[in-house]
Amino acid sequence: MAIDPDGVQRITLLKPTAGHPRKSEGGFIQLQDGRILFVYSRFSVSGRDFAPSDLAGRYSGDDGRTWTREDTLILDNEGKMNTMIASLQRLTSGKILLFYARKNSLEDSRKYMRISTDEARTWSSLNEDAPRAFIRGYIVSRRDWTLSPPGSMALVGKGNWNMDEQQIEVSAKAYAKARTRRGAAVD
Repeated sequence: MAIDPDGVQRITLLKPTAGHPRKSEGGFIQLQDGRILFVYSRFSVSGRDFAPSDLAGRYSGDDGRTWTREDTLILDNEGKMNTMIASLQRLTSGKILLFYARKNSLEDSRKYMRISTDEARTWSSLNEDAPRAFIRGYIVSRRDWTLSPPGSMALVGKGNWNMDEQQIEVSAKAYAKARTRRGAAVD
């Protein structure tokens, strides 16, 4: 564990293995018991963006100085290619949202959401009561594009990669507004 001249402590958390040559893109959240959960993309076969991957997690009980050694499966691969790019957000109600991408092809990567009411031990299933894909296309999103302002509404920014114009179109969607029209709020 080294400390840089700027005072930043750097650790190696996820080393590649023969079975998982890439462990990358992820999000952190502090659980109510004080531990930190890091959920990340865990690739198998190769480290390429379109290789099979699932979401795995590691925990820290000492503010990130040390982490559990073994990967914990958070979510199996649901896509025809992979499941990756986890983002976590706590609502004011205490529920935790897990956003992730499900890649089915080079032109089809959609963002999905699941909800945990038990501090990330279990996650809701995908059903009509949980907001799912935003739109058709190739969607990307990062942790810092999600926020939960007062009122337990989840705002999620998304980048839509336009294959023809080779550019990312950025916009946002407010889940609570969309869900309220159907008669139920996110939390």
